[in-house]
Amino acid sequence: MVPICLNGSTVAASLPITWGGYGWGERTTTMTTRIVIVPGVIHYPGWLDRPVQEALVASLREVAKAAPFFTPRMPKTGKPFSVKMTNC
Repeated sequence: MVPICLNGSTVAASLPITWGGYGWGERTTTMTTRIVIVPGVIHYPGWLDRPVQEALVASLREVAKAAPFFTPRMPKTGKPFSVKMTNC
């Protein structure tokens, strides 16, 4: 099936996806909607259910404890970036 463009968003054919190994168990899902927010940023509504989203957030919080977020600075000017990052 050819993707269809709707108001700048793309709706694609169903794609069976299997993934796992992150402590959430193996999952198989079919994505029927793919929304391109901007080039390179794609939203798949319903891809992660609530319990999996909560497990992902908990995992990321553990990562941030091990390598806390910091504000990087420009090498020459010392001006802080507008984002925070972690070295994990």
